[in-house]
Parts: sequence; C-alpha cells; structure tokens
Amino acid sequence: MPPSLLLLPGPDVLEGGHVTLSCQSDGAPPPTLVLRREGAELQRAGPAPSSSSSVLTFNLSSAALEDSAHYSCEAANQHGSKMAAVTLRVKAPPRNTRVLVLPSAVVPLGHNVTVWCRSAGWPPPALTLTRLADGARLPRPPGGDVDGGFLLVDVRPEDGGRYRVNASNELGSEVTHFRITVTGNANANAND
Repeated sequence: MPPSLLLLPGPDVLEGGHVTLSCQSDGAPPPTLVLRREGAELQRAGPAPSSSSSVLTFNLSSAALEDSAHYSCEAANQHGSKMAAVTLRVKAPPRNTRVLVLPSAVVPLGHNVTVWCRSAGWPPPALTLTRLADGARLPRPPGGDVDGGFLLVDVRPEDGGRYRVNASNELGSEVTHFRITVTGNANANAND
C-alpha cells in the first residue's frame, strides 16, 4: 500500500517554526520506511513489533530556509516499494543579497555593463536597482530572470556613482549598495 506522507502544520511554514514530517504505511510483511530530502536519506524506520503498519516521524524544531526541499518517503518490503512525496517551503525574508557587475564596476565611457543581483528568501524576493544620484530606477531587460539582471547600455558619465539594490518580499527587505565608476572623457577629442 502506498505510504502517506504528511507535513504538519503544512507545506508553508515561517522560518524558525516547528515542522513534523510523518510517514505511515501498511503491508504484509510490514514495510521499512525511508525518508529522503532531495534524494539524500534522512531517516529510516523498521516495522513496529506485532503490527502490520510502519510509522516514521521526523522533526525540524526550528525550520531554516535551507530546509525548503522536496521530501519523499519510500515504503518497501520483499514484495516491492511505493513512494509518496511533498515539498516544504520555509518562508523567510531576503538575505545574503549579492551584486555582481560584469565585466567590471569600472566601465569605459560608451560601453555596456550588466548588474546581476541575487537574494535568498521565500517567497522569492523582488529586486529593484536604483541610481542614488537622481533616484532613477533601472529597468529590467525584457525576459529578465528572477536573479535580477539589469543592463546599462552606452554608459555615460552620469551613470557613475552609487547604486542601491533592494530585495523585498512579504516578510521584509534587505538593501545593498555598490558603486560604478565610468572612465574616459566625453570631450576626449576637444583641445585644451
């Protein structure tokens, strides 16, 4: 018989909350249960004495963002095996926001630069990029991915300076600053 795999209190839990994964299966002979996270074994339980069912309970006393994963429970005896699966999503505010400026944060006048932003959290944080000198929000390129790729095309002197990345979701936000330096002179060909 296929196992039942329950997530208590449910598939979405706040970071720091208590989570219980409970797997149960009946069979003759009673099955061995194996709980896995993303395919890696977490816990194994044999059949209860004098019973046709097996029960496995796994507790996360303080759920962390890293516990968000696909969990499966396999029930197996000599007649075969069956599997059940659930997905746990641990809700957390944005953190570890990182910025990568390519090819470099020092950009020659007239060149292009890509700013990649990434932030951990659930739900996935929304990312905005603002130039601090004038408060201008930089647009995302069409089809931009969730990791926050922003493109500055034909960089001008006014594109130099400090920028702010804001990562936010329903649980909070995190702000990171960085600087772009534009090199070269718009009047390089002018005589002194």
